[in-house]
Parts: sequence; structure tokens; C-alpha cells
Amino acid sequence: MIRDEIAYALRKQVPDMARGFVIATTYGDLRIDGDLAQVVAAVVRQSLNASAALAEADACLQEIGAMTGRMMTAIDSEGIFDRLTNTQRDRDHG
Repeated sequence: MIRDEIAYALRKQVPDMARGFVIATTYGDLRIDGDLAQVVAAVVRQSLNASAALAEADACLQEIGAMTGRMMTAIDSEGIFDRLTNTQRDRDHG
């Protein structure tokens, strides 16, 4: 599920599940209601929240990787790393 789908499910579908729902199988429908519906909705809510957190963490890691790549490209194109290395070498041997 993508973030928008998870957000919609948490906002609309999961609260509605707590009032009862039907699971359609090839062997017929299974009606879930009452306390069981509330328990299943709570489990689904926890699972979706965990999925959303993992998706957010993955997006952050991807952005960090992209930023690191851009930063290293900028450092390399400006010769900054070489200048820093030479400055440190001069300090160590000067």
C-alpha cells in the first residue's frame, strides 16, 4: 500500500471495520461483528501504522542517500576534498 492508501484506510476504512464487516471467500462470506470486529480493526490499525512508519523511514533513507550523492558530487567538482586533504597534510608536516 502506498502512503495515501494507508492514510485513507486509517481514517475511513479501519474505523468502519470496528462496526463490523464481511470477509468474502470462495467458500462464502464470513461476517465479523461485535467484539471480534473491534479486535480485528485494532490489529489492522497497528499493522497499517507500522507499514506507514516503515514507508516513511524508507523515504527518509532514500532522501538521505540522494542528498549524500549530491553533496559528494559537489565536493568532488569543487576539489574541496583535495584541498582539505592538502591542508591537513600541510598541518601534519608543517
